[in-house]
Amino acid sequence: MHPLIDCVLPGTRLNATLLGTQTYLQVVWYYVEIFCSEEASLSTRIKYAAIMTHFLAIWQNSAYRDDHLKLATNFITRETYIDVLLSCHFAVMLICYMRANFPQQECHLELSGSDLVEDFWSKNGQWVGNHHNYNYGDLRRNSTHMICLEDIRVDPSAPELVKPHPKQESIWPQQYERPLNRPDLTAYPEYGKELEEWKEGIEIARRLARLVGLAPEGDGGDTDNWFWRSFHFPGNTFTEAPDDNSSLPTSSDEEETSLLGPDISGR
Repeated sequence: MHPLIDCVLPGTRLNATLLGTQTYLQVVWYYVEIFCSEEASLSTRIKYAAIMTHFLAIWQNSAYRDDHLKLATNFITRETYIDVLLSCHFAVMLICYMRANFPQQECHLELSGSDLVEDFWSKNGQWVGNHHNYNYGDLRRNSTHMICLEDIRVDPSAPELVKPHPKQESIWPQQYERPLNRPDLTAYPEYGKELEEWKEGIEIARRLARLVGLAPEGDGGDTDNWFWRSFHFPGNTFTEAPDDNSSLPTSSDEEETSLLGPDISGR
């Protein structure tokens, strides 16, 4: 990707869209690292969560305020956006909750998703001719069979079953150099450290936004709240804005967003 962006390969010309693609893939990498990293500490994951939320907020605001752009075609879907915001804040809240209540326990964010539940229901459906349509009796009978097979799979002295399809295996750990430098998942950030990591993540998100042209000119003012206070901008308050061309939040928007405090807005 870098040689193509820098035009160092023979016969290549500058393609600005590659920079956007690289930045998008980097942001996706930050998100997956929050939950699946083999090396990132819990403090670093808080920083990654801030990068994700604020970069997407700035991107969304930029498309919202541009008359030539449409959120439907120039931004991710609203469902995806809300899911990412919720999951990033959930990760930070879980880390802080575990630190306050179970500091001796490891915080396994990779186990907090719904993949296991979805896999369970999917396998249940395969027991009825792959029609994924079954009643409670089928569910109870199938669950018994699935538990027996799982007991066999994890028993080292039992016969080896057919390996799962590659789509069911995580390839994320393959990117790291060996040996792995696994983090201590009981090394919770000190009180107050999470705010420092969060604010650092906001600054990284702003730098990424500037890199791809999603930033105002100058140091910003009240009309540049869409960048500097991205969650105080009407397009990101998740309320209906009275004027689509307005660049400032209404009094009701301020009341709602003020409940989030400085941690979410960066100010």
